[in-house]
Amino acid sequence: GLAYTLEEGGHIKVALVTSKLSKTASRWLERSTTALGFIGVLWFMCMVGRLVYNTYLTGIRDISIYRFPLIFPRLLMFIGILGLVLSILGKLLDESSSSPK
Repeated sequence: GLAYTLEEGGHIKVALVTSKLSKTASRWLERSTTALGFIGVLWFMCMVGRLVYNTYLTGIRDISIYRFPLIFPRLLMFIGILGLVLSILGKLLDESSSSPK
């Protein structure tokens, strides 16, 4: 999913902007946007976590004839977002520990 795409460098970057900046400014912009993305995905993970918890408490099921518990797909969604959060955190830590090139 998204975590794999991040690890492979497949997310879209706006090279038109970063190519006009110095290496230091480009690196700063990259780190800043990664940090903002981390905050946004972390917030989303918290909201999905609340959704999963409320689903667990209320025992919500789908409206089909099978009455499948919705906790399972929602929990899988939370696990996927957690993988993305950990991947972005790893990227932030790698960027902060690496020396300027």
